[in-house]
Amino acid sequence: MSQNMTMVSDLRIDAFNFGREKQIFDDIARHEADDIVRHEDDLSRYIRLAGCFNFRDVGGYPCQRNGQKTYVAWRQLFRSDGLSYLTRADVEVLSSLGLRTVIDLRTSFEVQRNGIVANIGTPLHYEHLPLVIEVPRIEELAAWSDPQTVGQQYLQMLDEGMERVIRVLEIISDPWLTPAVIHCSAGKDRTGVVIAVILGLLGVPDNLIVYDYKLSHEPMNQLMRSILCDGDGRDILDGLPAAIFSAEPEAMSSFLSLFRSRHGSFEAFAKTFGLTGLAERIGDLYLV
Repeated sequence: MSQNMTMVSDLRIDAFNFGREKQIFDDIARHEADDIVRHEDDLSRYIRLAGCFNFRDVGGYPCQRNGQKTYVAWRQLFRSDGLSYLTRADVEVLSSLGLRTVIDLRTSFEVQRNGIVANIGTPLHYEHLPLVIEVPRIEELAAWSDPQTVGQQYLQMLDEGMERVIRVLEIISDPWLTPAVIHCSAGKDRTGVVIAVILGLLGVPDNLIVYDYKLSHEPMNQLMRSILCDGDGRDILDGLPAAIFSAEPEAMSSFLSLFRSRHGSFEAFAKTFGLTGLAERIGDLYLV
């Protein structure tokens, strides 16, 4: 994909207010929606930045731990698209979040082409953990219009990148390395898979994992519009299926269904890979 796909424009993501988020929750169980909105107080899930489109907090989701209802902590774990083109104002915003760690899931080619996160003025622990060796070729992307196929691709990403996923879990379990942000180029596919695993291990129900994935839809629209603002933008988009810029909930639902068919549950998955203790430490750190 062209560098234009991750370059910035003057467009910004409008922070989702709670009325908008409440509407999206209408297709989720009513009590879960009410709980999340109540616990968000005045926080916005999206972090308003000019240099990227999909930076957001994954806190606030309700879950069950040891039979007790709890919530994912706010302002401890973030997900994002590429961080190579942050503005000075963006750097100030991220510095105010107290970020300590950046986990980069992009390929080596993407890192070499676009660079890494800018210096935000505070010490950052940066780890490059490519979830896949290379991104799909353009001729392979046509199949991504089918959510079931996307779900299969996500499971394959997890299979191929399991060692890096375990390393991500090790990093975020260290209180000295949080708050942390996990990102790829668009913040939807590779990041979506890793965040789904983390939320699943925390006990967040599948429908809310799907909801969190679906929140990439509007940022993808922003990204597509920014590409169109570029002189060669339409030529770039003409070579790509529209599904690349969507976040169909069926895709994440497919992945979770395939995941459970193979592993049974996130608890069983953790046990199979010797991650039970690690998952407990993550729960201790991120659940409130």
